[in-house]
Amino acid sequence: MSRFETLRTSIADQLALIERRPVEALDLESLPGDASDRDYVRVRYRIDETPRSYVVMVMAEPFDPDTEPFLDVASHLEASGISVPAVVGADPSKGLLVLEDVGDETLEAFVDRRGLAAALPLYGEALSLLVRMQVGATEGPPARCVALRRAFDVDRYVWELEFFVEHMIEGLGERTVAPDHRRALREEFTRLSRFCVEQPQVFAHRDYHSRNLMVQDGRLRVLDFQDARLGCRAYDLASLLRDSYVTLPEEAVERLFAAYLAQWAEASGRPEDPDAFGVLFDHMAVQRNLKAVGTFASQWWLYGRDYRRYISPTLASVRANLVKYDDLARLRSVLGEYLEELA
Repeated sequence: MSRFETLRTSIADQLALIERRPVEALDLESLPGDASDRDYVRVRYRIDETPRSYVVMVMAEPFDPDTEPFLDVASHLEASGISVPAVVGADPSKGLLVLEDVGDETLEAFVDRRGLAAALPLYGEALSLLVRMQVGATEGPPARCVALRRAFDVDRYVWELEFFVEHMIEGLGERTVAPDHRRALREEFTRLSRFCVEQPQVFAHRDYHSRNLMVQDGRLRVLDFQDARLGCRAYDLASLLRDSYVTLPEEAVERLFAAYLAQWAEASGRPEDPDAFGVLFDHMAVQRNLKAVGTFASQWWLYGRDYRRYISPTLASVRANLVKYDDLARLRSVLGEYLEELA
């Protein structure tokens, strides 16, 4: 809390601008963040006995409001009909953004509290929001949003996969990758990445999973979108349905996958062949899940943030896809030399 306490005056100044009067007796509550360099604090106070609550994003450094991706993408998504937290104040010199408070209940927490059956309508809404992003938020000139001016390419996908090798196998696993295996992995990573890049590209949230979807008053609010870019259409779908935090039963995955294809066809007017898109979905899930495992390993190995319990279920998802396809057999064989879960 000490970092927030040093910013208390700056936060109070921003709230005074919002309220147009001095704000006192601030209650600051540190909020759990995900694997990023941003911190969050909930600020509670009263105005004329009326309670107020905002969430303050504390960035690692000052920012330029004209070029800050969070502000740019937030505005773009809001214009596209996606419900994101409103930005109500900012102090760029201190790296502060004051945001609408959308509560504490993530989709993950809702599933834990109510069960998957109760959460399925919310997953249906998540698919609707995803299609809206992929259709509506992809349209328009690139100058409209930074997310439309940057894109996943082969090098970026490969970098994420090699990050997995560095931090999961060599870091957390304390294994040395043999030179011939490293060459083989590079070849397979490049081939997998090229397959994903060759597909039609759309607006990709890039972290579209159960911890970045908040349940508020029975509807979903979308968070953590500042790294959005153009990417494979299966990327965000794989993030949601092959989520490291909520392991969905295969029956549910199949139902939601079919629902997504139906919604996509209606919104875009371009139906997909379910079998062909299923191949893309599985291959994209391998890349996305390996990338996630690399992040989990690095957070523990480098920063002591413990995401290790999510590694095994995520690798189980990877293995299930690796064994389905002959073109992934070599990747599975090499990775299995270093990770028991993939052997």
